[in-house]
Amino acid sequence: MKEYSGATPRDQQNRKRYTWLLALWALVYLASTYLITFELPDSSWRWIAAGAPSLFAIFAAAAYWRFLQNADELARAIELKALALAVAVGFVVWPASTLLAASGAPISGAMNPTVLLMVACYSYGVIKGRSDYR
Repeated sequence: MKEYSGATPRDQQNRKRYTWLLALWALVYLASTYLITFELPDSSWRWIAAGAPSLFAIFAAAAYWRFLQNADELARAIELKALALAVAVGFVVWPASTLLAASGAPISGAMNPTVLLMVACYSYGVIKGRSDYR
């Protein structure tokens, strides 16, 4: 994705770092979900598989924090708007999916759409913000 014209090389490097860590988190999450569901249903290894995504999430959050600390005001404004959209979607989707699951809808913990929708809305917000400031 092309950066807006004001992005510094350091901003670009920091953004790439946390983007790769988020992608790695997503892969580890999917692998953990698969392993827990199909390969390790009665094994104590599933506890390690369940905790692995959180470890990668911590690394991604630290990289994102570094990016925000070093970003210029425009980059921070774009990120803030994108994060606000993602949090708003989370506030709508999480309670609805939780209550739907409790009422018998086929939504399991592993397939809860909240995080996926939040990430999609955050990504949309960043893309929209960058295109607004080109």
